[in-house]
Amino acid sequence: MAHGRFPREYISNPHIHKPIEEIYSDINSFTWELFEGDPEVDKKVDLTVVLPPLIYEGHFVKGLVFSRGVDLLKEFIPDLQSFFQCMAYTMFCSYPWSRRADAYLACYRNPSREGWYRNQCTAREKTAFIPLADTDYLDEYRFAPVRGVAKDIDVLCVSRLQDVKNVQLIARALAIYRRKYPGTIRLTLITGYRKGISLETLPPYAIEQYLAIEKILGDVDTYIDLIGYVNHFTELPKFYSRSKVFVLGSLIEGKNRSIGEAMSCNVPVVCFSEFNQFARQGYPIMSAEAGICCTFDPEDLADAIHLVLQNSEIFSPRLSYLRGSGRRNFINQCLDSIPYYREALPEFVPGQHVQNHWIDAALQHTYGMDLLSFIYRPGPGLARAWGKPDTRRLVDHYKRLMTDGG
Repeated sequence: MAHGRFPREYISNPHIHKPIEEIYSDINSFTWELFEGDPEVDKKVDLTVVLPPLIYEGHFVKGLVFSRGVDLLKEFIPDLQSFFQCMAYTMFCSYPWSRRADAYLACYRNPSREGWYRNQCTAREKTAFIPLADTDYLDEYRFAPVRGVAKDIDVLCVSRLQDVKNVQLIARALAIYRRKYPGTIRLTLITGYRKGISLETLPPYAIEQYLAIEKILGDVDTYIDLIGYVNHFTELPKFYSRSKVFVLGSLIEGKNRSIGEAMSCNVPVVCFSEFNQFARQGYPIMSAEAGICCTFDPEDLADAIHLVLQNSEIFSPRLSYLRGSGRRNFINQCLDSIPYYREALPEFVPGQHVQNHWIDAALQHTYGMDLLSFIYRPGPGLARAWGKPDTRRLVDHYKRLMTDGG
């Protein structure tokens, strides 16, 4: 649920002239975390298990989870802390507001911002900051190029019709592209609306954006194929695989999920160099081989799209993604970043936890699988929980296994 004040002045203005400390405060004034008292929080609170609790030859190591509702889950399930290290995330580029998390999924590495935050919140001095988000826990095998699919989509964008997504600027870029370059390109825009795309079914904020796009382009259908809801796992990888380039129009939001999904499906990305610029402060959005970062300008966006379309062979987005992202890299970075594991985990070698023999032996002993099997195909009821009852059931299940000694 939304909490605080969304920094709306950052949505379409890349030039914010404020002291950096004030900018950090603006960013941290908003979160999508879940807290006790939020509507339907008992049903909505989530828990993702990255590593289950382990016991082998008498040695116990806590598991690792992340959630938008760490504080309320720790209050509801006191045993949670006994069996897991807990990471909080916000679905925004703010730092979590959680008071009881062991670690924050902080989206990006930013020593200046971390220092500012620790000075503001001295009680968080021992909280680990991890330059990842929940969106980085992406299954790079589910989101992979689909073989035998034709590249029949010129430009893909996965975005609701919201002002924060700057779809109007993307529309201006499409109009400029047609005037400036020979040939015709089309944008496929996946909006996620389950009731379809019409002025009768869209919410008011989306209608406002649609009418603005129509004013820019005239007949929207000659430029854009508007798509409603697409199944995230069965259909979305096919759309990525059909696409020649992926575009993101946002300047500020969370660590966008679609960028990673596109790269993992080997689709070059075009986005703005000012995307989450103050949260990142130099931390790269992606490598040069994954795509292009252009300035927040419709003609620059049109030029970047053209460059990618004309030179697709120079980009290697999936290879770039696999080098530093995906679930194996996620678990390696998390275990490296949390001091508990450096002390408690046998055979601790930084960046090499997927190859840790003790972890594999402990997992095989208790769960009948190795680490990669757990990360990618854990089986029902072991890796995700939604709502308080389901989360309690999951934690109780792990508690019984650990109490029985595996």
